[in-house]
Amino acid sequence: MRTKKDLNEEIRTLAEFVENLSFDNQLSPGVFRDSTVLLSRGNETIILVGEDADRYTETKSSIYDALSARERLVSRRAVEGLIDDFFMRALAAGDRTKNPKLGEQVRTEAQQLKTALFEKPQNWEVQLMVEGLAPSGLPITVGDIQFQQLDPAGLSELKRRTSERIRKAGPRDVDAVVTQVAGHLDHLQGKAIGTVSVSAVDEEAAIQSAKRKLQITVDAINLFTPRERMGGWVFLPGDTMPQLELILAFCQDGRLTPKFRQVGPLRKIPLNQIATRRGFARISELLRKESPTKLEDRILASVQWTGRAQVEPRREEAFMLFAIALESLLLGKDVKTDISYRLAVRCAHLGGGPALDDKKRVVDQVQSLYDLRSRIVHSGNFMVSEEELRLISEYAVSTLLIVIDEDPFRTMTEVKELEAWFETQLLSGGTSPT
Repeated sequence: MRTKKDLNEEIRTLAEFVENLSFDNQLSPGVFRDSTVLLSRGNETIILVGEDADRYTETKSSIYDALSARERLVSRRAVEGLIDDFFMRALAAGDRTKNPKLGEQVRTEAQQLKTALFEKPQNWEVQLMVEGLAPSGLPITVGDIQFQQLDPAGLSELKRRTSERIRKAGPRDVDAVVTQVAGHLDHLQGKAIGTVSVSAVDEEAAIQSAKRKLQITVDAINLFTPRERMGGWVFLPGDTMPQLELILAFCQDGRLTPKFRQVGPLRKIPLNQIATRRGFARISELLRKESPTKLEDRILASVQWTGRAQVEPRREEAFMLFAIALESLLLGKDVKTDISYRLAVRCAHLGGGPALDDKKRVVDQVQSLYDLRSRIVHSGNFMVSEEELRLISEYAVSTLLIVIDEDPFRTMTEVKELEAWFETQLLSGGTSPT
């Protein structure tokens, strides 16, 4: 079991490392062959090699991990930059052999480092491109994300805001910078963008936090846009693109079978229509929560896996994603034994109907599907039929929507409530499928 790292202890470890560091033999014949850390600020440069380089790198990583455990939204790069600054300031007058006041200086600098690491987060508005949304369905807000199409008026306002910020920062050749950024922004005209507000210490952490929020929201939308029926789905730049697929099949008897088809998203999704579907409003509500409960986290995890499965083009990968969605919703992470049976029974209790024969049918089907999942994982069996994919899709989506949108589940907030419901079904007379 991993022990939780203590930030104060890690900073003390860093301070002790600096106090005991010696620059003797740092530029040994092994430099740049052994592990090497090169730090430079202004005219000052420090090179660490070998064990010292490894220890410094490990200590920086430990401080970042300890800070992350406190749920501080700050990027690794920003944290490591603060530590590097501390290191250079503390050793500006030399190591312990050259600076008799090093210990006192390190303690002062360590306190400043701690203060900097706990800098108050700032509010950020992050705008990100989104592909696959039809303009007719915008604007609309889902969870924390406001989706809109950037029309000429919106683009003009965005250019004004960016120009104002750039000129205030006062970079060299400010007019050239403004012109260059405006040129990049022209690519956004007519595009859909998602805007989200986040709280973070630095810009990299803000962007990563916004991307995470947008990704789970996109996955949630895709839960309602299965590729085979909708003809399109929502995605982020670089995830996918429509293109023509050409396949030529030559048979030994002389036949040629050419196949040409358009693959990828064929149309854009009207989000306002999707938003009226069963369960969408409840998912949007969960996405807005700052601190979801453990049960709500399980539901959102299942939403993500199901959403990805709905638009995954490879049949066997889609099958696996649906299986993961079912497991994450109905079993959680603590179940280690009898997984297929417990999963099958819980599916039966949720969607098998009141009749015992119906529940038995569900148990048999889910166990058969789970056997296929095991073959894919353990023996490389990638033969998944359309019917098998349809069936596991039906179970994953239907059980998720039941837990999201039907009584008594829609009012549950804790895992123990869901577990208690399943326990009651097992103990009730006449409802066990075994």
